[in-house]
Amino acid sequence: MLPSIPKIFHGRAIELEQVLNILTGDSARIAILGVGGIGKTSLARAALHHNDVAAKYQHCLFVATDAVTNSVELAGLIGAHRGLKPGTDLATLVKDFSRKPPSLLILDNLETSWEPIKTRDGIEELLSQLTEIPHLALIITMRGAERPAKVRWSHPFLPPMVPFSNEAALETFVAIADDNHNVEDVNRLLRLTDNLPLAVNLIAHLVDQDGCSNILARWEAENTSMLSDGYNKTSNLEVSISLSLSSPRIMTLAGTRDLLNLLSILPDGLTDVELVQSKLPIPDVLRCRAALLATALGYRDDKHRLKVLSPIREHIQSISPPSQVLIDLLQTHFNSLLDLSVKYLGLIQGSDTNSQITSNLGNMHQLLLKGLIHDNPNLKGTITGIISLNSFRRINGHGRLILLDHVPALFVKPCDYPLEVKYITEVLKTAHRNVNDNPQGLYIFGDPDQLISRAISHFQNFQDLVLESDFYSAVGNYVAFHKHNIPQGLQYLEKALTLAESSGDTHQQSVALTFLATINQATGAYHAAQTYARRAQRLANLSGYLYEESNAVNCEAMCCIQFGDYKRATALLQRGKHLMKLCDMSIGPSDYFNMSNEAEMYLLKSEYTEARSIYALIVQATSGEQDPIYHVWSLLSLAEIDVTIGAAKQDVEQTLNTAKILFHALDFPQGVTSCEMISAELHLTDGDLVVAKDLVQQCLKLHWEKWSNASGVSYCLERLADVSRWSICDVEWSFNWAVIYLAHSHKLQQRLFLHTALRLLGEIFLIKSDQETAHSLLILALEGFTQMDVHRGRAQCMLRLGDIAAHQGDLIQAIQFWKDSQPLFERSLQTKLIAAVNRRLLAVTHGKALGGLPNRIFRAQIAPE
Repeated sequence: MLPSIPKIFHGRAIELEQVLNILTGDSARIAILGVGGIGKTSLARAALHHNDVAAKYQHCLFVATDAVTNSVELAGLIGAHRGLKPGTDLATLVKDFSRKPPSLLILDNLETSWEPIKTRDGIEELLSQLTEIPHLALIITMRGAERPAKVRWSHPFLPPMVPFSNEAALETFVAIADDNHNVEDVNRLLRLTDNLPLAVNLIAHLVDQDGCSNILARWEAENTSMLSDGYNKTSNLEVSISLSLSSPRIMTLAGTRDLLNLLSILPDGLTDVELVQSKLPIPDVLRCRAALLATALGYRDDKHRLKVLSPIREHIQSISPPSQVLIDLLQTHFNSLLDLSVKYLGLIQGSDTNSQITSNLGNMHQLLLKGLIHDNPNLKGTITGIISLNSFRRINGHGRLILLDHVPALFVKPCDYPLEVKYITEVLKTAHRNVNDNPQGLYIFGDPDQLISRAISHFQNFQDLVLESDFYSAVGNYVAFHKHNIPQGLQYLEKALTLAESSGDTHQQSVALTFLATINQATGAYHAAQTYARRAQRLANLSGYLYEESNAVNCEAMCCIQFGDYKRATALLQRGKHLMKLCDMSIGPSDYFNMSNEAEMYLLKSEYTEARSIYALIVQATSGEQDPIYHVWSLLSLAEIDVTIGAAKQDVEQTLNTAKILFHALDFPQGVTSCEMISAELHLTDGDLVVAKDLVQQCLKLHWEKWSNASGVSYCLERLADVSRWSICDVEWSFNWAVIYLAHSHKLQQRLFLHTALRLLGEIFLIKSDQETAHSLLILALEGFTQMDVHRGRAQCMLRLGDIAAHQGDLIQAIQFWKDSQPLFERSLQTKLIAAVNRRLLAVTHGKALGGLPNRIFRAQIAPE
């Protein structure tokens, strides 16, 4: 009975099918190539033991050729497996195979004898003569990516084997270790293997014995050595890798090991251009690259980057780490790219640099980590690189660089004042919150106030107006948004602007102006914000800084949205997107800012489908670890939309609970309060008016008195003023809030909210039986909603105007108002209000017009829907 397929082979079904298709045809000549541990031998054995192969070939030989050094030894070894006398030569071997029935010959690990130049011709001649035998099928396995010459290999060629896919790696793991393990632990272990089949096989067997948690703990201490308990290449990862390292191409070509050693600390690999531009002291570096590819120690990914698989990198680091000279030179190259990214931030000229840095983020992290030591003679360069890399990651949405936390302990003595100020400035700019890494608060080393005071004192020792302006811009933004001290934050930003103007640096002026615009916009000073934003755009445009210009454009767009000028806002948002694309920075925080503004406009216009799709896209593209603020606010917006369109309560609660947990973990009480505003809507749905009323009033107090949050205040006032949400007994209470809402909206010139307040007052006067006043207010509100193209607001006005017309006996006009409201309610997904319109139309159809009804019945008809 044939043995079963080895467990390491699970997940290689596609490759096996390719080999079997060739073997069951005519004149099979197959070369199975790849790096050590990739599963070449297992694939050959799986084919050897397959029923279809056994049915076709009467004689099958599997010959391990590891110890063979030339063609003479190889011919003798094959002859011995055939049962021929010792020392069989090639001619005898060919004659023997020619007389035998169909046979399959597998030569495993042929690279040992083929790799050396002096023996290569002999091996190729042997293979050539053997493959002239029509009924002899041949499979060779070799480390590397080259096939021996002089053989007509079967077409299509079997491509060099690659690591498992994620699915195949998991399938192999489960086949060995079962599926009763923690999924996250299994995924962590598989990432360590880089899906190298031998590593997956070995680590799965270890897990089968000791469990995932124990193996993860061992990996921290032992790395690849824990996968090396066996003594042959199929059970010992380090032995398998060492065989590849002993290739003559690696041993004889100077510099190849140096390149391999360097690649062992570079998870992102390198392109050919980077190999040349970095000016590494490796002779004939491209030829060394070719040698790594030929031996399959290196491979090219889909972006043509030269990489080394993770288990091989771990092993190389443990036995032969790269020299400090190579590390320093490559870090110098990457630091020059970071300098260019700072110099050309947001400029068209910086787009290529941005792409290069993005492709090397993991490499830069590892190189900078190697430089974080006290005796590093280039410690200042390392610290500067860390600050620059963190700035790049922050701006481009790649998350914060954890190395930033290690810098203060390594500051040089005596104090380098400008360097410390640059560090403190970057820390303040990175003062967003993160759930997993720092659940208690901000990413700041030490006390923020002490850091700010320390930096201010440093300016007594040197003068750099641009750096000082940048520092005060960061302080102003931090104080305003994280300490909720708006007046003090604005003072710091005005100082930053003054310093920037004194320096003549138009870019730094635009930065300070954009921050001033952002804070004024958040607090409801929209005209001031618009003025600052336009000034920032002009200066950014003059200096060519597209990134900063885009930020200012988006800020002005938000002001236009609050003014109800959606046409202008749309044009600005499109311009902001275009500017980001021009400087190759269209994915990241700035883009999420643009997307959020666009979604906010759709939401205010009651185009909930469009708004929801954008917020869902942001949630999908972000996480609580990277861009947590955009992630959690988008979650909250999804909950707000779902409440408005009448989604299932449990779905809204699930989204709200997720947002609340994140806001609590981020230590962001303003966000928690915003969640409570949505929770009040759910209480209203359940008819719990008392709890809902208290919640909304508490939220209003916090947004108004503590945070000066204009949008939060408007949200609460609208709910309190909307009589349809409360009992008919609350008319006077709602009337008072509607007047306050009207005054607040007029003060801020929030056009949408102003007309919403007019509509709500119209409904209140309608309940009070003052139809004339109600009609005037509703007509005025309808005109405003129509000009702004706000669907739900228009429909709600039409609904009530139809009620008034019906009560006055003008059924034709009533029906027209109600019918006109239907598509608008449908556009804004208001199913309950669509049903209310249909009830009215049905009542009229059956002759039950509202005209002439007693006042108490009319009041009930127009009470909350």
